Amino acid sequence: MPINHSRTLRIGRSSRSAAVGVSLVAALLAGACGNSATQPSTGEKRSIGRITVPDVPEADLKATLDRVFTGAAPAVSELDPTVVAALKTASVPLTPEQKKIADRCSEESSCDTGTGSVTIAMAESFGQATRRKVFRREMVEQAVASGRVRKIIHLDARGDLQTFLSNFRSLVTQNVDVVFSAFDFGASALPQVKDATAKGILVVPVTTGLAGATPGEDYAFDVATDVCSVGTQMAEAAVKAGGENGSAAVYTGPAGNQYAAQWQPCLKKVLDAHGWKTTLSGNTDWTPQGEAKIAATLAGSKEKPDALFYDSAPTVLLKALLDADKPAPFVVSNTATYEYLKFVHDENKKGTKIDAQVAPFQSWLFRVGVTGALLRLSGEKVADHVQIPSVFAPASTVYDLAGDGIDTLSPLLPAFPLLDDDVAQSLYQSK
Repeated sequence: MPINHSRTLRIGRSSRSAAVGVSLVAALLAGACGNSATQPSTGEKRSIGRITVPDVPEADLKATLDRVFTGAAPAVSELDPTVVAALKTASVPLTPEQKKIADRCSEESSCDTGTGSVTIAMAESFGQATRRKVFRREMVEQAVASGRVRKIIHLDARGDLQTFLSNFRSLVTQNVDVVFSAFDFGASALPQVKDATAKGILVVPVTTGLAGATPGEDYAFDVATDVCSVGTQMAEAAVKAGGENGSAAVYTGPAGNQYAAQWQPCLKKVLDAHGWKTTLSGNTDWTPQGEAKIAATLAGSKEKPDALFYDSAPTVLLKALLDADKPAPFVVSNTATYEYLKFVHDENKKGTKIDAQVAPFQSWLFRVGVTGALLRLSGEKVADHVQIPSVFAPASTVYDLAGDGIDTLSPLLPAFPLLDDDVAQSLYQSK
């Protein structure tokens, strides 16, 4: 049955019958764009033969696109064909049996799916962060849906660089086919990445590239937004709203993380050009404890920033400012939880007048990584940079798109990962 379009952007997906598979070549032609993909020089150990992607109804694909781009989806022709193939696969719900496998493989550090022949692995840096649990689940579901992935390995460094490097070396020793990672520690892992690539392992950075490395040579390809563009858009929105010579509070997760290293300099470049000063900054580790610490600093500071920038949902930070009787700044974030959308909505109803811009939580990029890796193993071409458009929208618009999810789903859920309601809820209730 097709998606109920009156609730298109609820986090959960309606039940639809499995679509008929079509050849990957046809699927890529249907979603082709101007991105000139070149086969990277990295050599895979083997080929898995041609794969298929679902032939989903146009309305269902559009619903998926609207969900992940908060109603402002680019045309299919403007998207990288690997993105289109991944979102077609994600548009078809898992069967009950596949969901059981995904449940198990989202808990076990090494999991046999019972089908396929490919071994994939996630080298995680901060697996204790709830958003990273969502990353993992998205990757697992896409792998299970493909029917080509036999084994899924997940190793978590829990924020420790040496553990991360040891885990990565372990995956190379195990001779896995593909390694995915957000590479939060940046170029520290570059020697291990080059070693893996030389041994025929596909290394795929997701959410950002890898500092100091060349895609197609040092690793297979990456899947990411134009992270510099994210920072630029954040700053431009603040300048448009607040004019010249403003003050900014700028926050990110762990110190030295690769994501902030790309968006923050681009943010600063625009702010500097318009006379803005960063008066407050810090790191939350993307954890409730870290956010509480920063919130206390915000509340106790004499500064009253004109704009607040954060690469996660800023509910706790914004609430701290308001509780301290400080004026609401212009707020830009690249994640919108249901809690945050409701908080902004309710405060505006009370007359607080919060002007907030948000971008969707792009946990589904790991799905694109899985699909891209399978394409490569099947002999298809994949771009060195599989780029995802970044889209910002007013929080009020995203609130309206969220529909009844605002009241029925866990407040900490980001809008909108490509997971069923019950799955997403369980990730935010787990320790």
